[in-house]
Amino acid sequence: MHQVNNEELRVCLVQMSSTPVLEENLIQASKFIKDAAQEQNDVIIFPECALLWAKKDITHAEAKTRIEWINLLGALSKDNKIAVIWGGLAERDGDRIFNSSFIFDDEGLLLEVYRKTHLFQIFTPGKKAIDETEIYEHGDSGPCIVKIKGWSIGISICYDLRFPEFLRNYAGCDLMINSAAFTKKTGEAHWEVLMRARAIENQSYVIGSAQCGQNALSGITAYGHSLAINPWGEVLTDLGECVNSQNLVLHKHLIKQTRESLPALYTSFPELRE
Repeated sequence: MHQVNNEELRVCLVQMSSTPVLEENLIQASKFIKDAAQEQNDVIIFPECALLWAKKDITHAEAKTRIEWINLLGALSKDNKIAVIWGGLAERDGDRIFNSSFIFDDEGLLLEVYRKTHLFQIFTPGKKAIDETEIYEHGDSGPCIVKIKGWSIGISICYDLRFPEFLRNYAGCDLMINSAAFTKKTGEAHWEVLMRARAIENQSYVIGSAQCGQNALSGITAYGHSLAINPWGEVLTDLGECVNSQNLVLHKHLIKQTRESLPALYTSFPELRE
């Protein structure tokens, strides 16, 4: 195990093209986790719908309760000694289904569950609409911040990215995560500019783990282009349109340097100054 250094965070960013079959996706995700652990990463980040691509007729059998997801996924973190941020998983709670991000530490313990607050809807005349409210309930967990290796990390899912007032709840965090499945149309138009804007506004790292390829059930193509953005708003990596992963090392001193050289965040939140 590598020496702990809270000034750095070693991150594996994953881009997937998930199928409608959970077992297939889990095999692929498990390989990503094993490889990331061998490269001594602290945390691995998966996209929205990593284990089951969303569909309108998702059943209560396919959605799992919180304890079922914990039992299925906790051991992957524990066995590989790596924290895992799972993008939106279909979480069943009674008669309701939520699009939930599960965050496990490197001992396999559940840190938090974030339920997606903003559900995607798009209506185009003459074309098939996408309406997540047909599947999911609006999240009731509110903003979610976790600590991994001394780094404060704010969690969001896909459509949440369009709401700067929501991401502003993470002002002062070292890193913000957005697990996504942006469509090709909306991704080409808005994905990078929104990601960079959230990084610039909050002067923190922003990482977006995305789906790519075509949804076999709906025919909708996901944009891909998983991104890592630094606190100045510069793109550190872009994973393109294929299944891929990349290891990154994030540095706290760059966050501090950015906030001190252009003290916009400190002006809004003077209590953040040390």
